Amino acid sequence: MFVHEISDNHGEVARGAGERFGIELEVENARYPDELGAHWRVVEDGSLRNSGLEFVSNPLSMGQIDEAVPQFYQWMRDLGYATSIRTSTHVHANVLDHTMEELGAVFAAYAIVEPLLFQMCGSQREENIYCVPWYRAHEQAEVAGRALGGRRSQFRYSCKYSSMYIEPVVRFGTVEFRQAPLFESEGALRVWLELIRAIVYTAPRLWNDAQAVINAYDEGCSQFVESLFGPTLVDELSIYCRGSMEDIIDNADSLTIAEYLVPSLCTYKATGWVSPMVHVEGDAVRGYRNVAFRGMGSPMYMPEYDEDHDEYHDEEYDEEIY
Repeated sequence: MFVHEISDNHGEVARGAGERFGIELEVENARYPDELGAHWRVVEDGSLRNSGLEFVSNPLSMGQIDEAVPQFYQWMRDLGYATSIRTSTHVHANVLDHTMEELGAVFAAYAIVEPLLFQMCGSQREENIYCVPWYRAHEQAEVAGRALGGRRSQFRYSCKYSSMYIEPVVRFGTVEFRQAPLFESEGALRVWLELIRAIVYTAPRLWNDAQAVINAYDEGCSQFVESLFGPTLVDELSIYCRGSMEDIIDNADSLTIAEYLVPSLCTYKATGWVSPMVHVEGDAVRGYRNVAFRGMGSPMYMPEYDEDHDEYHDEEYDEEIY
């Protein structure tokens, strides 16, 4: 199953387009350039102050980014655009040609390295309510796991104000990275785009699915991060990291978040529950983990909805598997 088979994409990016990025850059103290050229359009944004504007790119290849990004930063210098706690960078990355398993690899790789990305974005972004990290909102990873497991509607239940917003998967065929500030330098934005490129396009080339990503991380953090980003990007990212990358990832419990992205598993805390329909690891004291559902396409069991532990039925969750 490919993403384009479940997406409502309206043709802005064609199937087979490969690596494409839509960039949204918010600025304050802004005015329109005399000429926008081929890559950008400008919209007003009510969340910004002091004549705030949002520059929205067309879907860009990496080659087109080489033209579009310097153009924006030239306007920023010439016209005196300002950054603030309100301004940000949002990036959509095309996943129309990913399989659902490859999308799982993207989500799991993202979940693991998300704390490293926030090191680059800074504490103001980590604490910003408009781009909440998955490691602080576990339910977003749970939603993603249910979506990967065969519940298309779950994409629409994801929260817009997540650091990585997955609802655009069904709307546009993209995933949206929302956590970055408006970088004051062109070089920092280019590093950010390369990090996103690695997560969305390198990860599924290296690992078949979410479980393969987790297995690779289990073999060693340094090897995993270097395989994903490459030595040059790792060096760039390490400039921002306060502490070792392994400690940063472990302190956020990112591996646990990634486990939510394995569609046959559901990790949660529970007491006194067991069922012959599942294989359960753990115990009632420490909480059950790695609850594997028997049978491909089985409905995702969510015990929080049923105190009696009977199977929960609802039209939303009983929809057809992809």
